[in-house]
Amino acid sequence: MIRQKALFLSTVITFFVIGIIAGIVRAASVNSNPAPTPTVVVATSNSDNSLSQEAQFNQTINEANQRLEKANQVIEQLQSQLIQQQNQAQNTASVNSDSKDTNNTGSVLTPARAVQIAQEAASGWAHPIDIQPELVNYQDHNAFEVKYFEGGSIYIDENNGDVLFNSLTGSSKFAINDEDAKNTAIHYLKGGGVFRVDRSTFNGLPAYKVIFDVGHRIYVSLGGDILYVELYKVVASSGESGGGGGAPSGGSSHHEEEHEDEDD
Repeated sequence: MIRQKALFLSTVITFFVIGIIAGIVRAASVNSNPAPTPTVVVATSNSDNSLSQEAQFNQTINEANQRLEKANQVIEQLQSQLIQQQNQAQNTASVNSDSKDTNNTGSVLTPARAVQIAQEAASGWAHPIDIQPELVNYQDHNAFEVKYFEGGSIYIDENNGDVLFNSLTGSSKFAINDEDAKNTAIHYLKGGGVFRVDRSTFNGLPAYKVIFDVGHRIYVSLGGDILYVELYKVVASSGESGGGGGAPSGGSSHHEEEHEDEDD
């Protein structure tokens, strides 16, 4: 819109100057070639006629100079407005560019924001070592490497704030929270009541241990995968001689990424 307005003003200035020049030329032509008038016999001297024509010519020149001066003033005003509009257009484009960069499309992600994203991606499992992470190259991406006290790192794209790799999940995923782990375990068993969710480890890696009311235990990775399933079974013991009901005793069955229905 600003460029169209600037082009319009330039066109107006051009036609305005041409019109003024044409008017000056026309006025000079008219004054230098006056229209014929009826012949009147008047006794005048040649010197008087010459002075009269010179005065008219000088007057025409003065009027033309005044018009030209006014035209120059108008042109200067229009040029000043055009420069102001061009400056406004540049400032607007600069502000829009800065705003766009600030909203994840430029290299403006601050180290503090990278640390904040790292904390969100860790879901409380790890804590950044430094509030000024190092800017590195990760798979051809400029990225902040946020190192954790607990070990491992997370790489965050400098341009858009995306997580490129999270050592807690082994992927670009954010670590899930306790509620996510519980829902994952319930979905795996197709129902059941959960007694509690513990933050534990499995094979030396951080994992959620979801304990069900009936004793089932399911280990869920921070990336949301089922790592190990321990199902609780009820086993009836044999009764004493002479008959009698036996009390049930507990047992368990271990499964890794397999589902086994509970026995009655």
